[in-house]
Amino acid sequence: MAARRLTAILAAAGGGLGLAAGAGPATALPDRAAILEYVARIEAPAGYNTVHSMAPEPTPKPLVEMRLAEVLDWQKHIRPHAVSTAVGRYQFIHATLVRLTAALMIDTDRLFDARLQDALANRLLDECGYGQRPVVAFANCLAGIWAALPMVAGPRAGRSAWHGAAGNRALVTRTEYMRFLTGSDERPIEDERGGDLDLAGEMAITTPHAAIRFRSAERWTEPPVSEDRDETGAGEPAAIRFPVDPYRMR
Repeated sequence: MAARRLTAILAAAGGGLGLAAGAGPATALPDRAAILEYVARIEAPAGYNTVHSMAPEPTPKPLVEMRLAEVLDWQKHIRPHAVSTAVGRYQFIHATLVRLTAALMIDTDRLFDARLQDALANRLLDECGYGQRPVVAFANCLAGIWAALPMVAGPRAGRSAWHGAAGNRALVTRTEYMRFLTGSDERPIEDERGGDLDLAGEMAITTPHAAIRFRSAERWTEPPVSEDRDETGAGEPAAIRFPVDPYRMR
């Protein structure tokens, strides 16, 4: 069962990384490979072996030569004295890797290679509703995951969702980001209700496996969620909360 599920995820990451079967797009978007390339070029231009620039020590060998279990152990080892545990082409923090490993039932003896990293990032695209949600909601969700992307609507439009948290800022403009996603400079920055998304409150994207919830930094007062609450419970969706900058969390 676990092997079949991971095989399906990896298959989605292969080839053109196109839409999953049966997923009718709400908005025409670039294909998955193009989106992942865009994110990676901004977040980790050095590629699959990238570790956070403020990691207190290097990995014992290149990430793509490490088993997933080894990567998780290394992240856990540096957590007490690290600003961030972010690793790989998509800067996965420890909590995210733990959650995705459990959700996808991945064998931790697998190499943390390019194929696996792409598959995990594809899962994050799916959790944001790739091909199924209006472009503005999808764009804002990605910006909530990857701090270098700007919000495109709401009170933080044009800035990182985590602007000012640990020095973060958007590294591309909203116009450039929307041009990439839509191929146009003229698409209205509106949600499906015809108005700006209210990101001063909560934005939730529910999937069969989890609900991703973001709040603006000014409005969030709860402490960071612990990793043992990230995993999906028996039949109930989990809540993945980012009360502070996701790349500065451990």
